[in-house]
Amino acid sequence: AETGVKHWYDPVTQRWHSTPFSFVLDHQPHSHGGAWTAYRLESLAYDGPRCYLAKAAKPPRSHEAQCLDIELQVECQAVADAFNAHRPPKHVAFIQHFLLQCGRAEELLAVEPFPSEPPKG
Repeated sequence: AETGVKHWYDPVTQRWHSTPFSFVLDHQPHSHGGAWTAYRLESLAYDGPRCYLAKAAKPPRSHEAQCLDIELQVECQAVADAFNAHRPPKHVAFIQHFLLQCGRAEELLAVEPFPSEPPKG
């Protein structure tokens, strides 16, 4: 088991929050894409999903760029929630990510709930 720091963005307060996060990371890649290498991650926390996909950017991106990506996705979900309140024929949803700071190099991984179907990559 490993311990890192989970960072998530709150669109209401427009602030980042951090908590310790215990996990097991599969060091063999689950899949590869043009911009990411994805790994399976299991949370050891008792609340929330247990299985996640942890994505390492390739080439590595700055912490600021990764934070802006997460902020944008969270803000888009807030707009989608307002839209969905009008009961459209199709619901709009964005995958909720958080950042996980781990490893000696304090690498940031973008983490999302593991999809029900394996991603193609």
